[in-house]
Amino acid sequence: EIIESSSSSEEEGTMVDVPVRSDCVETSNPDYAMALSNEDKEPECKMNSGCSIGKCRLATSGDEKWMLCDEGNYFDFWKSVCDEDEVPIRQPVFPIGMCFPGTSRVTIHGKEGTIPMSELRLGDSILVDTNGTYEKVYTFGHYSPDAPKAPFVKIMTHNGSELTLSESHMIKTVDSRTIPASQILKGDSIYHVSGNTDVVVSTKTIRVQKGMYAPFTASGYLIVDDILVSNYVALIPEEKAPHQWIAHAFNAPHRMYCNYFGCMTERYNEEGISQFVAKPLAISKWILNQKSEFITNICFALIVMLCGFFSLLEQLQCNTTTILIILLPFVAANLYRRRQKSS
Repeated sequence: EIIESSSSSEEEGTMVDVPVRSDCVETSNPDYAMALSNEDKEPECKMNSGCSIGKCRLATSGDEKWMLCDEGNYFDFWKSVCDEDEVPIRQPVFPIGMCFPGTSRVTIHGKEGTIPMSELRLGDSILVDTNGTYEKVYTFGHYSPDAPKAPFVKIMTHNGSELTLSESHMIKTVDSRTIPASQILKGDSIYHVSGNTDVVVSTKTIRVQKGMYAPFTASGYLIVDDILVSNYVALIPEEKAPHQWIAHAFNAPHRMYCNYFGCMTERYNEEGISQFVAKPLAISKWILNQKSEFITNICFALIVMLCGFFSLLEQLQCNTTTILIILLPFVAANLYRRRQKSS
């Protein structure tokens, strides 16, 4: 079932029960200044005191930013203005969903037509590009059939395709960039399964309660709902490193491990995040929450160097002995965890 967000109906003069987010933006934030200077949308407020109903929030859509009083609509994607006793955020907030709903459809090798994402399994070969290439699903970054209702972005194209995915999940664009769904705008060109380009005609926020899934393939891409998309979400600012490259490189050890030892069983945490994805995600969150910009930059530099090493290692196609030596610590750690769990 798809439920579009709608306005709350309250009696005039009463306070709307708007959920308060734990993050907020300072008035010194450049996005805040840009929102106030937006000529197309006159700001409804500057602070919470300027709203008779709801909270004063910074709303964003692509490059457009504006200020408005939140009466309870679409608050999932808005950031409130900081009160004096609140701690401001330093970086974009990680969304709850990092995936596709179970109703999204993929093409499996050897089967006619498409199947819903909820029926996809480890080891299935799925269509990953517009040239008819199929690759095995070696893991699910997110696998949560019973996930609660969550916000997604629905992108509709000129050819009639309708792609639904979380706002941070990335899409391959014709200009060679792979960007989050939240940055896709009307008029953008993306790749259709036919090999032709397709033009975005509209985007909107919806709520879906059909599970959450994020299959990973060797190339880092797949075809979902007839559109070429990435396996990954955008975790760090684009100016630090290209989103697609750093996410794909960081997963190289996992891909090599699965290639040589097989990964037909997976473990997920309570949120449905794979054990191989949960740790990098936690590290990224920790780095983004650091108050020192110097520490943040150093950490990002180390991550880029590490990912560069992983990427080079994969591209060199090392011989089996070398790869076994490199992967030995991962194998030993996995065996140790299983032994600890069994005891």
